[in-house]
Amino acid sequence: MIYILNNYSETILNAEDSSQIKALPSLKENDFAIGSLSAPIFIFWYFDYQCPFCKKFWKETLPQIKLDYVNTGKVRIVYKDFPLESIHPFAEEATEITRCIQHNINNEDYLKIHNKIFENQDSINSKNLRIWVKEIGDNVDFCLENHIYKEEIKADSNDALKV
Repeated sequence: MIYILNNYSETILNAEDSSQIKALPSLKENDFAIGSLSAPIFIFWYFDYQCPFCKKFWKETLPQIKLDYVNTGKVRIVYKDFPLESIHPFAEEATEITRCIQHNINNEDYLKIHNKIFENQDSINSKNLRIWVKEIGDNVDFCLENHIYKEEIKADSNDALKV
């Protein structure tokens, strides 16, 4: 799911017509984002690591958006997790892993694991997720054993449903 926030978003949200928009996406302090903070347009990308359409966006569309809009300061992209556990059994685990790396290690490793998961979407499972984490030199055992980010992920998923 993609949501674009610009100068007119608040006006649209408050319109008196029968708009389908129920809420604006929320930008949280610990959200991963790329692009200028002063970009006039924010794109909120809600994704699931096992979603084939999300992979297609990541592979085919996102690179062009980065080239044409992010790199030129016109757009900031905010990555928002939206794991659909009911149809994608390893999506939430993948999300817990990426959050752990982003919050506790660094954004560079976050992007490495994020990209690795999408590159290998057809072989996502618990064993491979752990192998990929070790390949980039990280350890997320504590986060997974204690589900440190489970509530945060659930809150973001609920925000996505509101939007």
